Amino acid sequence: MALFKYSQFLNETEGQPDIVLHAPELPSLKAEPARVELQIPKKPTFTCPDDHRRRSIIATVIFFPMGLIALHWSKKTHERHAANNKVGAFSASDKAKTFSFLGIVVGIVFWIAVVLVALLELVINI
Repeated sequence: MALFKYSQFLNETEGQPDIVLHAPELPSLKAEPARVELQIPKKPTFTCPDDHRRRSIIATVIFFPMGLIALHWSKKTHERHAANNKVGAFSASDKAKTFSFLGIVVGIVFWIAVVLVALLELVINI
């Protein structure tokens, strides 16, 4: 069907002059184009937020899984600071603080529960 319509179009337009459109001429630029240079500061322009590394290490000793997550975000704080990523550095610092706090709290609760269960075992078996 499409081939029929195309051949019909060719038959109808046979003998008509071809239409040629010419693009207007653009004025030439005699001056050299301006160069744009992007200056990226190599050193961070803000102070590094607290990485909570000591608290993360304590959380790792008390409750290993949460402490490792806190250490990971502590490391990310310095990486993002070195990359001059202010929002990312402060976000990583907040996450390190949160996970280290949770690790310490969960670890204390865990170890208290372990000691209580051990004491109950001793009392019941005596």
